[in-house]
Amino acid sequence: MIDPMHESTGRRMNVANANSIPLEVRIELGRRVMIRQDAEELKPGQVIGMREKTGAAVQVYVDGVHFATGELVVREKKIGVRITGLIEPCKQAVA
Repeated sequence: MIDPMHESTGRRMNVANANSIPLEVRIELGRRVMIRQDAEELKPGQVIGMREKTGAAVQVYVDGVHFATGELVVREKKIGVRITGLIEPCKQAVA
C-alpha cells in the first residue's frame, strides 16, 4: 500500500483518512445563455426552457473533473443519477 507524504508537513498521511476527504460532486443537465434583461425578469414558478430533451445524458463532475455520464432517475420520490459511463483519464486531459 502506498504511504504518501503530506505536501505541507512532510509527515506521512494515513491512507484511511484520505479516503474520507469530502469531494464536490456536480451534476450538469445543460447550459443556457440568457440576456441580462431576461434574467432580471425571472419570477418564481417560471420555467427556463432547455435544449436537452427528456432522457438526455447528464454530465457528472467530481471536484471539477469530468468523471462520468449518466441519466436522471427517480427513486423513492427523489431524483438521482444512474452512471452510464466513465470518462477515460486521457479524454479528461483533452476536454
